[in-house]
Amino acid sequence: MTADLDADTTELLRVLRELVDRSGIGLRGLSAALRPEHFKGAEPPRYYAVSRCLTGDGIGNAGPLISAIVEICATPEEREAKAAQVERLKVASRAASQTRRKAPKAPAAKATRSWEAAELEAARSRIIELHEELAAARRRAEESERSLALLLGMFGRPWGVSADGFNPQAVPQTDAQDPPPKRPHAFEAGLDVPVLTRSRSEAARIETVAAELRALDPRGERIAGALRTAMDEILDGQHTGRYQLSQLHRSEKSYLGTKVEIVLANALGLEPGEQMDLSVAGCEVDLKFTMGRHWLFGAEQVGQVCLLLQLDEARSEWSAGLLLVEEDLLLPGANRDGKRPLSRPGRESIQWLFHRMALPHNTLLGLAPGQVAAILSYRSAQERVVELLRTAQHRRINPASMATVAMQPDYMKRVRDVRPRLAQEGIVVLTRHHQQSALALGLPVPEGGEVVTARLAPIGEGEPDAGSIELDGSRWALARPGDPVVPLPGPPQAH
Repeated sequence: MTADLDADTTELLRVLRELVDRSGIGLRGLSAALRPEHFKGAEPPRYYAVSRCLTGDGIGNAGPLISAIVEICATPEEREAKAAQVERLKVASRAASQTRRKAPKAPAAKATRSWEAAELEAARSRIIELHEELAAARRRAEESERSLALLLGMFGRPWGVSADGFNPQAVPQTDAQDPPPKRPHAFEAGLDVPVLTRSRSEAARIETVAAELRALDPRGERIAGALRTAMDEILDGQHTGRYQLSQLHRSEKSYLGTKVEIVLANALGLEPGEQMDLSVAGCEVDLKFTMGRHWLFGAEQVGQVCLLLQLDEARSEWSAGLLLVEEDLLLPGANRDGKRPLSRPGRESIQWLFHRMALPHNTLLGLAPGQVAAILSYRSAQERVVELLRTAQHRRINPASMATVAMQPDYMKRVRDVRPRLAQEGIVVLTRHHQQSALALGLPVPEGGEVVTARLAPIGEGEPDAGSIELDGSRWALARPGDPVVPLPGPPQAH
């Protein structure tokens, strides 16, 4: 379709394809990431429609899809600029389209090779889609036969035996007799019916592993902490000043999965498996980690239970699920390493232990990029720490963020050193020793090595004491925007 497109539409398609390619998720990953909220609650387009649209077919009416591509594929740093760029190209493309409609129609041009290539790609996409639908139908048929076999087993007779006990396959055959009737089958084209005992065994493996992991980590706090620890250790902000995964080198991103495996095994007290990564309740379990939306599986994972970990730093979310990997849950095409992603039925087969849980916070990621740049612009470690505590008020400031800003081993010494200076600005610094003060002021409660800062103001006579703390015999509450800066008389009481 691209042969008849104007320059603005062609540029729009180029920008969108470049975003998809650079993100590394590909068209199939993009299709899987589309959600109803991207389309005002409507059903997202399928892979085939997305593929056709990115060749120019229907791009003029694909505003929600274009916005979704920018949101999913652009990095946080470039998302705003890319959104403005594609919006400008959309407006120009729409104007050019209206101009073409008013102009007299030219004779139809001969199809070009680029159009043929786009049509071929769309056909291939449709074939893959049909393969997924066939795999889903096969799985539904197999589940129906499992259920029927189980039901017959409950009544005490095997498959193919009638209610009066007659089994046609048990009758001796002669040359004159007709062949025995074949047992019914969901597909006559050579599909084997799964054995019921194998199904029970597979389900038992998954349930055993799930029960053990839930017992070890009922609320997911250990898994979440392991993910945060692995990220912080790879970023090494204390020595590098980095605070987000996009700042890692490619080799470091590749190692992050191994780091997660090491930290998670230690956090849950799991031993390595004989063949797979982990041993969970006596079951071999392989760990698969992704920072995107897809995992890749090799031949060695087929028939094995996998613990799937997914990390989305942009949304500050993580998920963990279990899957018994089977051939019909994987897409047919493999990459150069012989690894394949999950098909749609495969993704639907994941048994989630924790889904889209909040990732332990990183204070610097919660600040605006301009604020982080201002904090890191100071050459002095002490000035950077002061600016962080001054800027990130009313929120828990995690140790990794303080270490990244200070870029020194004893970052808490810097926090202690700047406390008197901040007190002159009316800013209190609360640690885990001041949790009652944080609760009284209605602030987040600091835990572990975290701190919380806030500017306070003295309470006037006649004002209620609710939401205040005592400092050196007087009552202080959170300062309002118009309150003057008043130095604090002393630190809050530790309790």
